[in-house]
Parts: sequence; C-alpha cells; structure tokens
Amino acid sequence: MRRISIRFFLCCLMAGCAGVVYGQVGTYTVRGVLRDSVSREPLPLATVYAKKVRDSSLVSYTLTNDQGAFLLEGIPRDTPVQLTLFYTGYRSHRQRLEDGAQQLNLGTIYLSMSSTALDEVTVTGERPPIAIRGDTLEFNAAAFKTRPNSVIEDLLKKLPGVDVDADGNITAEGKPVSRILVDGKAFFGNDPRVASKNLPVEIVDKVQVTDTKTREEELSGAPASGDTKTLNITLKKGKDQGFFGRAYADYGTDRYYDASAMLNYFKGKQRISILGAVNNINDIGFSIDEVVDMLGGGGGVRTVMVSRNGAFGINGLNFGNNEEGIKKTTTAGINYNNDFGKHFSLNGSYFYGGLSLENDTKTARQNLLPDSLSYYNTEKQERSNNINHRMAATLTYKDSLWNVYYAPNISFSNKQGVSNSHSVSLGEKQQPVNESDSRYVTDQQDNTFSQNLNIFRTFKRKGQMLSLSAYSNIKTSRAGDYNSYRNSFYDDATPDDSVNQYIDNNVSSNDYNAGLRYTQPLTDKLRATFAYNLEGRYGLTDKKTFDLEAATGKHTQLDSAYTNKFRSNVNVQTPRLGTAYQDEKWQLDAAADFNFIGLHHYSYTHDLSIDQRQFFISPYVNLARKIKNGRLSLRYLAQVQQPDIAQLLPVADNTNPLYIIKGNPDLKPSIYRNLSLDFNNFDFKSGNNVYGNVTYSDIKNAITDVTTFDEQLRQVTTYTNVAGNYQIRGYGGIGRDKKKENSHWRVNLNLMMNYNHTHAFVNEAPYVSNRLMLAPRLSYTYGYKELYEITPSYRFRYESSQYSLGSMDSRHNIMHEAGFSGSLYWPTRLSWESDLNYTYNSDVAPGFRKGYWLWNVGVGVDLFKKRQATLKFTVYDLLNQNTSVRREITDTYIEDRETIVLHRYFMLKLIYNLRKFGESDKNGPGRHGGRIMIGG
Repeated sequence: MRRISIRFFLCCLMAGCAGVVYGQVGTYTVRGVLRDSVSREPLPLATVYAKKVRDSSLVSYTLTNDQGAFLLEGIPRDTPVQLTLFYTGYRSHRQRLEDGAQQLNLGTIYLSMSSTALDEVTVTGERPPIAIRGDTLEFNAAAFKTRPNSVIEDLLKKLPGVDVDADGNITAEGKPVSRILVDGKAFFGNDPRVASKNLPVEIVDKVQVTDTKTREEELSGAPASGDTKTLNITLKKGKDQGFFGRAYADYGTDRYYDASAMLNYFKGKQRISILGAVNNINDIGFSIDEVVDMLGGGGGVRTVMVSRNGAFGINGLNFGNNEEGIKKTTTAGINYNNDFGKHFSLNGSYFYGGLSLENDTKTARQNLLPDSLSYYNTEKQERSNNINHRMAATLTYKDSLWNVYYAPNISFSNKQGVSNSHSVSLGEKQQPVNESDSRYVTDQQDNTFSQNLNIFRTFKRKGQMLSLSAYSNIKTSRAGDYNSYRNSFYDDATPDDSVNQYIDNNVSSNDYNAGLRYTQPLTDKLRATFAYNLEGRYGLTDKKTFDLEAATGKHTQLDSAYTNKFRSNVNVQTPRLGTAYQDEKWQLDAAADFNFIGLHHYSYTHDLSIDQRQFFISPYVNLARKIKNGRLSLRYLAQVQQPDIAQLLPVADNTNPLYIIKGNPDLKPSIYRNLSLDFNNFDFKSGNNVYGNVTYSDIKNAITDVTTFDEQLRQVTTYTNVAGNYQIRGYGGIGRDKKKENSHWRVNLNLMMNYNHTHAFVNEAPYVSNRLMLAPRLSYTYGYKELYEITPSYRFRYESSQYSLGSMDSRHNIMHEAGFSGSLYWPTRLSWESDLNYTYNSDVAPGFRKGYWLWNVGVGVDLFKKRQATLKFTVYDLLNQNTSVRREITDTYIEDRETIVLHRYFMLKLIYNLRKFGESDKNGPGRHGGRIMIGG
C-alpha cells in the first residue's frame, strides 16, 4: 500500500511538471537595463510588467536587480502587449511589443524624474502590479484576476512571494504573516485568517507587505525586531460604507449538522461584527484569533493549545477537529469598533461559548523500568459540558505626543463533567497485577477580571520615548468534585482498597505587573534603554477532601491526607539596561535583566513555610546582518522559570488511584539558556526561498519526574531538580514559487529536527535518555488558470530513543503521511474538491491500527444568474477508515493512544454571502456598489 502511495505521488508530480513545460511553449523573453537619465545610476527594484493590448490583462512582471537589469519571461507570441517600466518618483516608460524572437534585448533605457511622484498612479488602471515604496512591497489588487465571489485568501494565492497553506496560514517573502490590517487597523483580532477568509476581493484596492512592528517600534520609528510580516489591506473608495458577511448551513446523515454566520457592518470608522455557529462535527467555523478577539484579546486568554491540523483550545475549550472526541459546539458574539473624533477610539466585545464533549479513549502504556518492563492499559469514557461568557473592551487615546490604551476584561465560566475509567496493570510477562475502576464527577465555576493599561509618550527627537504599563488579573475558582474508585490486587497478600470522596476546592489568585521604560537615542544609529518592572503573584488554595461516612451516607469525614490550605506569594523586581545599534547592514540589540525574586509559600494545614530569595542576571543579545534578499541573525537569551504550585505542594493528588502525584517544596527555579542561529533568504525576482534555524538550549536545575513503582505496580510521582539536560532543535527548508499569466506552481522541501538529552529517574535509579526526531516533508502545487489546482505531498517522521541503562532497550518508530488534494472548476459553475491522505505508523501496540486512509470529497454548483449562492455536497471519510492513533515516546514510558473520531457521513450545504458597499451604482455594470451580492 505504501508503494501505491509513492507511485501516486510521483504521477501527480510528473503531471504538474508537464503543465509547467506546456506553459512555456509559444513565448519569448525581454531583457534590458534601467538607469537614471541624469546620474546614469542603475534603478534597482523597479517594476517591469507587460499587459495585453486587447483587454489590459496582466501577462508577466518582474523587478530589476541591483544593476538595474531585468529579464521578463513568458511574453506570448502573436499577441500585442504593452511593456511598462515603473520606478517610484520617475516617469514611466511604455513600449508596444508586437512579437519577438527567442529573446528581445531593449538595451539601456533611461528614466527621468517626474514632477510629482504620484503623477501616474492616481488612475487604478495605470498602477503597476507591483511597486516598492521604501520598506513596503505593494500589490495592485486589480492586476490579479480571481474567481467571482473570491475572498482575500484567493487573491493572496495569486501574489508572487505570498503563500497560503491548507490551514490558511500565510507567509510573505518567506516569513509568516502575523496579522492583517484593514486600512491600518486590526480586523477582528490579530489572526490574519479572519480577514483573509472573510473580506471579499472586490473591496480591495491594494495589498501592502511590511515587517511587523511593536507599538513602541511604530511610535519611535525603530526597525522591526521580529521575524514576521504584516499585510495592510487598503479599501477602494466607497467600500468603507456598507456590510458584508457569510453564512452557511448543512445537514447530513447520522443527524450531523453545521451552521455558521458572520456579518460585518462598516460605516466610516464605525464597524460592527456579529458571529454565531453551531455544529456537532468538531468544526468551530472560525479561526483561533477570531475566537480570541471575541474573548477580549490576549489579556483574557490563559492557555492556547494548537494541534498540527489547525484545531485549537482556549482556556480549556477545544475548537476544531483535533481528533479528541466528538464535540457539539455553540458560539455567539458581537464586536464593536468606532472612532470618536481625532483622538478617541473604542473596541468592545461579548462572546458566548458552549461545548459538549463525548470522548472514549483507549491507551496502552509500556513503562520502562531499570530491570524490567510493566504495562498499563486504560479505557476511559468522558462526558462534559462547558459554558463561557466573556466581555471585553479597549479604549484608546492618541495625539501627537501621547498614546494611551486601556483594556478591561470580565469572564464567567462553568464546567460540568463525568469520567469513568477501567485500567489494568500488567507485569513483564503480561500477567495481571492490579486493576481499577474509577469515576470522577466535576462541577467548576471560574470568575475572572483583568485590566491592562499602556501609556506611551513620544518626544520631538525621533526615537525618544517613555512608556508605562500596568496589568492586573483577579480570579476566583470553586470546584465541587466527587472521586470514587476501587482497586483490586491479584496478590493475595495485598488487600483491595476503595475510596468515595467529595473534594471542595477553592482557589483565588491576584496577579499584577507594572513597568516603566525609557528609550534615549544617542546617535542616529545608536540608542539606549532603561526599564524597571515589578511583578507580583498572590495565590490561595483551600482544598478540603471528605470521605463518605457509611452511617450517614454523607461526605462529612475530613481526609487530612488529601487536604491542604496553601498560600503562595511571588515578587519579582527587574531593572533592565539595554542598547541597540543599527545601520544599513548590521543590527545589534543587547540587554541585561537583573532579577530580584522573593518567594514565600506557606501551608496552613502542615504549618510548612518555603522561603527563597533569588538573584539572576538574564542577558539578551541579538546580532543580525542583512544579506542580499535575506537576513542572518545570532541570538542568545537566558530566562528563569519558577516551579508551579502543583509541583511544590507536598499533598498527594489521587485523581488517578494507581498514579499518585505529590509535589516537592524544595524545588529550585530552572534557568534556560538558548543560543539560536537563524537564516532567511527570499529572492522575490526568482521566487527562490531558503530558510533555516538551529537552537541549542541547556537547562540548569531542570525539573524532572521521579516515579517509583511498588510490587503491585502502583505509581507515585514527585519532582526533583537535575543538571545536564540540553536540547538541540532546528528547522529549515527550500522552495520555489512561480506565477505566470495562466499558471502557477510551487515546490517546498522542509525538515524539522529535535534532539533531547535528558536525565531521568525510574524506581529511584538515575539514567540518561537520548531522543531524536526527524521529520522531512515534500510538497508540490500546480495550478492552471482558474481551471484546476493539485497538491501532492509526503511527510516522513522518524523517532528514536536510547537509554543509558542496559536493561532498557532502544526504541524506534517511523510514520509515513502521503496526501493528494485537488480542485477542479469545470464545467462552468461546478467545482470539485478531493483531499486524500494515507497515514502509516510502523510500531504501535497490538490492537491499534497501523495504517488508514482518509478521503474527503465534495462537489459544488453556483446558483442563480450572478452566482449568488452555492450548493455543495460533501462526503467525509469516504472509505470509512478514519481513526485516531498516536504514539508518544518519553523518557520513562511509551504510550499508544486511540480516541473516538468521526466516521463516514454525507452532508448537503448551502453557502450564502452578503455584500453591499458604497452608494448605488450610477455608471452601469462592472461595479457592485449599492447591490446585494449573495455567493459562495
């Protein structure tokens, strides 16, 4: 079956290559050199493009190199074209070309400066498809054709140097896009996928690509310190008035359903967005930051987990198909933005989230012991309901000197759930040692209030700035849980045991942070930074555990072994000294944080105090050099990580009766020292991209598990500090991207690598584990016009674990993933989609499936005269083989895990888009102003 997958991949690759060759037939190239008419100096990064005379459609484009030379390929023979050479601030050169030989050499062309830098860009049709304006790369949206009812994501796929993967993640010039702005303002949070999947192309005037900057860098004019890009979408005149949105509803076999709607209203600076979704197919319908923004932004988000396939979880709520159970999701929210006068703006939002989870899990764990092996198998059924309400706002004040941001956030959540499990422990010869049946019922309520204040003061001197920040977060949590289990032992000498407990757990926390930062330019290239930060964390945990009294049938007997009242105080003062230097090629940032840390933890129950006074210097150095079409940087960073309360609490957690966890109050903080080398090179002209990163990290006082097994294979785990742990991780890739008039193709080869050298313990025996992971991936995409696009891909993942104890054998695991996705738009109004994937895992426990196919297909038809709607029929898991099996290899065990997933179902979907912009169209057809458009 693996041979079939490889042959299939090679056939698709050859078909795509044939398309590339075919696209070169009947064309010629044009070359020349562009110079200033007065100084005779070359004009680098000028735009050279050709349009058909017949309909002004774009044929080909390129940029001049450092010597002003250009080579324009793909000019069709027997088709008159107009060649234009554009350079900002100069008069453009235009020339009609009727035909050419294999190559046409225009020699040296001289451009003269224009009386105005904008004399020929006021008319949209005269703008070049690409222009370089300072540090900004600008695309003229009208020069790139898209299908009717397209969204920005479809436009981005047409732009050279811009890539959109299957999950909607965007890269530009080889760097990830971290946000998309609309007319310079955030649209529904910072996730670029929100704008790219919702904004219609018809409202877009230009797409601008710049380096992502922090607020302080934007205000001070300092260069960007990050390695991401920002896209700014400028709207056409009149398109900032109106409303647009999307909605769909589908229903299928086995009573599966999915419905989603999002509506946006624009009226000048006032913008209102409403969203809602309901489904039982593990599809939230919105992206991660779309939900984060509805949650009130990053200040209200405590934890975010993202899986490889794009699913995510926020504050314990899981969204998307993350292969962890079957979910019924309900979401609703409203987001409001408006400017009041020249200085004030307001953003406010409310979000409701509801999630019902049904999950059945089977695990098979092999514990690695110093002189033997043991096995732990579990079957668990989980059912839970989560409800969350969040309200948030951001108030902004801006003038020529001051920028003030204030963001309060309030949330209320409730979680109710029940978990039933049956587990069996086996000895090395698979003989049963113990088994356990348990039931855990939880009812938890959380209330949170947070607020964030940022004040920036700029001065007349460029780069001089004073900033003040303050943050506080108050949270209360109360849970009433029931824990019951019964353990049975096959050793006649060991009596069975059982518990029936009620756990009353009250947790409160109060965190705050205040900072002051001043930046002083010393020269045009050198600046100094002085900062002070004060951080405090106060927490109180009051956990009372009561056993069931048989006489009364109530949980009234206090169990002191699992009861504890614990207070935690952490105060950190951090002065910082830093400097930064930048010229045309070099950039140096260096700083040192002086961390004064005070910790006081106290257990009222055990009358136990933990007091520590710590001092650490955390240096930071980033040295970067610009190279042709890229950047090379070397970075060093040291950080301190404190153990959390659960790792410090000397109280046993018996949620899993055969796996008891207990903290260690003597733990020390861990110090992480990271050294990384980063390289990125993107040649916009050729479409070649090369990037790579390698990072070395060592950990002083690393916190590791210490697990012991008794003769009945009951586990007790605590924590300790170890020395000598280090990690080497890296990634890299090469790719090429070509986009022509009628076709586009892209090939990418990348590699991920991770190596861990870890000191661990099992049954108090110390040992060293060395784990290696290698994961190369090859993908190829070819598309022809608006007719079809195919993407075959292959991924290989190799894992190896070796142990210093001779009794512990080395472990190896190989996983293959092959895929082929394709889209066909033929005949007119019909669209066909297919996504076929095969996964094979070489080494899993008996009873788990090694390989399976997942094939999703769909066909859609555009309805009505103007394609106002789309009706789509889809089949999920056509072969009915979907499964979720994952292997995890750690320092102390190997575990295979299988969860329930969705299997084959059929669905019929109706997609509806609403778009109305600007005033009524009085100039005839060709525009959509004043009309409602409905489409897919």
